[in-house]
Amino acid sequence: MPKYQHPKILFIDMAEDAAKVLEAKGYNVSVGSLGDPYKVEQKNDFFPLCRTWSLPHDYKEQEIIVIDMCYDLSYASIKEYIKEPQDGIDEWWVDHRQGYVNPRPFWSYSVERDFDRILNTGGVFVIFADTLEIQKYYLGYKNYSVFQSKQERNSNNWNFLTMLGDQAHYKIGNDHGAMLNFPQELPKSWPIILLLSEHLEEATYNCTLSLGSWLKQEWLPLLKNKFGNDIAGLVFPSDGRKGWILILPNLKRKAAFTTTLIEQILPELVPSLFPEQEYASWIHRVEYTLPQVNRLHQKIVEIREETNLKVAVLEQEIENEQNTNAYLFNLLTETGDTLVQAIIKTLQILGFQHIKDADQELAAQGIQKQNREDLQIHDYETTLLLEVKGIKGFPCDDDALAVQKYVVLRMREWESVKIQGLTIINHQRHIPPLERDNALPFRQEILDVAKQQQIGLLTTWDLHRLARSFVQNKWNHKQIKDLFYQVGRINILPSHYEFIGTIERFIESKGILGIKIEASSLRLGDRIAFELPVIFEEQKCESLEFEKNLIEVAEAGMLVGTKTHLTKKDVRIGMHVYRVIYNKIEE
Repeated sequence: MPKYQHPKILFIDMAEDAAKVLEAKGYNVSVGSLGDPYKVEQKNDFFPLCRTWSLPHDYKEQEIIVIDMCYDLSYASIKEYIKEPQDGIDEWWVDHRQGYVNPRPFWSYSVERDFDRILNTGGVFVIFADTLEIQKYYLGYKNYSVFQSKQERNSNNWNFLTMLGDQAHYKIGNDHGAMLNFPQELPKSWPIILLLSEHLEEATYNCTLSLGSWLKQEWLPLLKNKFGNDIAGLVFPSDGRKGWILILPNLKRKAAFTTTLIEQILPELVPSLFPEQEYASWIHRVEYTLPQVNRLHQKIVEIREETNLKVAVLEQEIENEQNTNAYLFNLLTETGDTLVQAIIKTLQILGFQHIKDADQELAAQGIQKQNREDLQIHDYETTLLLEVKGIKGFPCDDDALAVQKYVVLRMREWESVKIQGLTIINHQRHIPPLERDNALPFRQEILDVAKQQQIGLLTTWDLHRLARSFVQNKWNHKQIKDLFYQVGRINILPSHYEFIGTIERFIESKGILGIKIEASSLRLGDRIAFELPVIFEEQKCESLEFEKNLIEVAEAGMLVGTKTHLTKKDVRIGMHVYRVIYNKIEE
């Protein structure tokens, strides 16, 4: 006999782990199923419904029902056709046109009235939700292999409760994803929120939940997706319905979640279902709490409030920082004038001072709709004309080389040959930058023509990387200015970096890099830089080891080890390493 006769707990289509844990602790637990989905030969014909459901004989008296609606058809078994009844015998039938049969909608409808009664008299339903699935079943018989239908039933897998299965009032949306967020208005200290917080890692959702106005006052959203749709929530008791419904996403560790929910949260939420455990919960009521315990509780409240205040300050700092540096991300997402303005801001950060917006210059003169270059840089003897493009794919010849015609026009207007063109392209702008083709964004034919016509080609991703490295490593303008006057594809390596080799090994546990010295030399105490996927990261060379011996100088051809603060996430085999030349830093 179980230690606790109440509550009676029924697990439906759940892994047996939770049932075994609770049973071992003395809970009154039963298990059952509304049927296992099964694969069949895809065929346009009717076959008897396979009876795969099983519920305990006392399922109508259960008080807490946990239902896992989720299933993975790839693990479903293949059912051979069961023996058909004799001609003229009524049976429920399904068609096999989809190649699988889900019996759960049928048996959900069959238990609907009983589960409604459990809910209305104070029961609790915990539901791991899945997308709405509607199945048509047919009551009838076969006569000489011809199926004769007498009745049709449209059921869905949410039909085990009337208020959920009735799609006229409660919509189950067909959506899925892995981004789950708590509504901002929910107190972070609520026990159910704390429990959910522990289980959101690797959680997914298979549907959204849209309630009719008749249920809004009884519904508390617990989780939303990135678009603000409800994906989890709690249905409160109401007039005529004394029970609770907790609808949850597809959690990875359902057994652990359910065990904690039943042991720690439901006894406080619905104490009437735990009469034999009431003796253990009254000691937590305020009137019985010891003064020192109350003081400690108050201290917890104060710490949380102080922490929340600090978090709010940090979140505001993050927002301010993102707003201040929005131009860096506009470089990677925008086109048109927004992209042009982001490039102007970036050039100013890099130290250029005399930047003109050609369109604004023409507008100030009352000239409109004249096709000219986007920007001009007048910092040095050679004027640089910039053409800016934001495109979805890769640049064509016109995108990359059009700046040359503006160079010719300006040479005539200004009677000067000291004018050069630079094209800046935000290519594949709808794709995250590291997933773009950054190695060859320009066709070889475009690169060849650009060199012939003395045109520079630069991607906004490289400009973004340059700007971030410039700020982080405190470079000066002179070290990067000549990059913008290169021709062909621009390499964003600053003038004070000297290539010395590549990374061939990385011992993560010891934080040691193996650098193959390919050019020049490396001396203990030198400052070195690594070309990471996004930025150049600098550090001091504080150790050098060759063949297990400490050395002062590493020459070309040697594979040497050095300590580093880089992590496995940063390091790539083959990554370039540079020596920072100090006398060029001060130029």
